[in-house]
Amino acid sequence: MQSISATNTDNNLTTFPTVLDVASKQVGSISQQTKTKAMKQDTQSTEVQFRIFRGEVTAVFPYIVETPNDVMCYVHLGQHTACCWDFNTISKPATPEQYADLYKELESIGYKLKVIKRRNHAKYLQAYKSFINSKTVKK
Repeated sequence: MQSISATNTDNNLTTFPTVLDVASKQVGSISQQTKTKAMKQDTQSTEVQFRIFRGEVTAVFPYIVETPNDVMCYVHLGQHTACCWDFNTISKPATPEQYADLYKELESIGYKLKVIKRRNHAKYLQAYKSFINSKTVKK
């Protein structure tokens, strides 16, 4: 730890931390807080499809609507993100061998997963309507 030394009026040497020391401690405490804010373990199963596009495996949560056009997805590098609801039309199903690492990663952060091959369109529409209703201002 670097510091700046100064002599006070009593001729005693006083040491002050530098701005960099203070900033690094703050960043360290923020990153520690982020690590401890892991997702709580799911009590219910979350339905997920594993798709592959351009060599990258993506976990698609078809019933978690993020925007009117997007559902929640998860990838290794970007983690939680959104993808277009019709992502399935441009991607292919991933094999269990291809998605094994991503499956383990999702379970390690708290998901209880139920892998599905195809999404149920009626169930998607129900999730979409719930999303729209939650965004509608009621008087």
